[in-house]
Amino acid sequence: MKTQCNVTASRNHFFATLLLALLTSVVFAQRVEPRITINLDKVPDDVKPLWDPAVRTLTNYLSVPAWHDDPFDYVVPVSIGIFIDQVIEKPPERTYRSYIIASNGAETQFSDKRWIFNMPDWNMIQRTSSPSFQPLLSNLEFYTMLILAAEYDKWDLYGGDIWYSRARGVCDLGKFDTRYVSGWPERSEVLQHLMSNSNRLYRQFYYYAFTGEYLTANNPREAKTFVDSTFILLPKIKSDDREQFFSTQAVLLANAAERMRRTDYLQQLATLDTARRVLYEERLQKLMGK
Repeated sequence: MKTQCNVTASRNHFFATLLLALLTSVVFAQRVEPRITINLDKVPDDVKPLWDPAVRTLTNYLSVPAWHDDPFDYVVPVSIGIFIDQVIEKPPERTYRSYIIASNGAETQFSDKRWIFNMPDWNMIQRTSSPSFQPLLSNLEFYTMLILAAEYDKWDLYGGDIWYSRARGVCDLGKFDTRYVSGWPERSEVLQHLMSNSNRLYRQFYYYAFTGEYLTANNPREAKTFVDSTFILLPKIKSDDREQFFSTQAVLLANAAERMRRTDYLQQLATLDTARRVLYEERLQKLMGK
């Protein structure tokens, strides 16, 4: 693809600049930053105390730096809401039918209502290097990996592949657990879509958009190819993906166009994203001195 070839020479210089920023900024660190909430409204009162250690334990579990083993180490916010929908008593085991909402607090969000798990021993939870499956922890890991994949896609073209591959390993374990297989075939389908060739155009756009906007503020000389690629791809991605991106990142696109003083890009945004037309027209009038 022409846009990808054009950007190759710029990327090496950009990565050196970006990595220096990541390694020296006080904002960045080597960890996932989980924010976990658990809704127990439908849990019997006598069972609720068993969940007292959950938020602290799960937060510590997901905060372990073992998530990170490559140069793009920085704080990744991961917001996870766990909603217990039903408690199933089948002595000697108690299981929970639940749903989860996981996001990075912005453009990346997943929801899943096909989740059944048993409660782990909170005192025995620890990260291990060997693959294992636990129906509560593995689902949290799976969606954390999807969020990490999206974050890494921002800073390298298809940079999230490493996390999609690891998420596939979790899926493979879940699909073969006969007691807690519920939801894992569907999660596998979500993952297959994210990794599919049909999603690669959106991932290209996603990379150019975030990297381009970053460069317009931090290294304008390198920004042009990235921003041009963003607006070449914008009308080509699926309308649903485009609207989802607009809903959280309209300002990012407007910033990139304004900083590059591209009135045609602002006009393009106003045409494609009529819901936020006022935003783009205000930036356009500012550039034109009106």
